[in-house]
Amino acid sequence: MTYHLPKDAGAIVGRFDSMYQADIVQNFTPGVFNFFESRAFPFARGAFDDGLADGVESNITRKTREFRLEFSKTSVR
Repeated sequence: MTYHLPKDAGAIVGRFDSMYQADIVQNFTPGVFNFFESRAFPFARGAFDDGLADGVESNITRKTREFRLEFSKTSVR
């Protein structure tokens, strides 16, 4: 959206940008406990309470928003 100021005083431009992206990563190896749980609670740390798990899942969501106002004017004619 552009608004031209009266008497050739310049212009104001408004811009809005947004991005949203979600990703899911899963890696499961049933019966093979090769993932270490470092942030597990002291109780229930893995299937055998040893801190190892046979699967990992991760959810990632990224959202950005940007609003800009720009001023422009001709300096030399």
